[in-house]
Amino acid sequence: MHEPLDRLLSTLAGRPRLAFRGGIAVSGDAFLARIGAWHTTLALPAGSTVALAHEDAIEFAAALYAAWLRGLTVLVPGDTLPATVAAIARDVPWFAGEFGAATTHPAVLLRAFDAAGWPPGLSFLLASPLLLIDQFAARARAIRDAQMTR
Repeated sequence: MHEPLDRLLSTLAGRPRLAFRGGIAVSGDAFLARIGAWHTTLALPAGSTVALAHEDAIEFAAALYAAWLRGLTVLVPGDTLPATVAAIARDVPWFAGEFGAATTHPAVLLRAFDAAGWPPGLSFLLASPLLLIDQFAARARAIRDAQMTR
């Protein structure tokens, strides 16, 4: 069933230089180890759809191969901006790779959710806790300062 992919993966073992990352050679065995790690991480039911993004091309390739070996369908977005992620999240239940928050500013998130067509109440519910971050940080500093003066 996966014959061409299996054949490709078997040719990687033992290769001293498969690719370069930042001027350093990545061996075939190291790449296979990354595929194995992603295979473990992507333990989802076959046929599931996962959004995949990674700035590191080698890491992205390892995750992609692992997803295909698991029988997953992969969606590769053009970017990981909040509006893109919000739009994808309506249809794709799983995210893997680098989908960290591009912003923690509530207004930016609210606009991104609104642009993606999310219900306003849900958008506010998700973004409003971020309004408290500065207040919590200020309170933590005040407590720390008070403790240091004792």
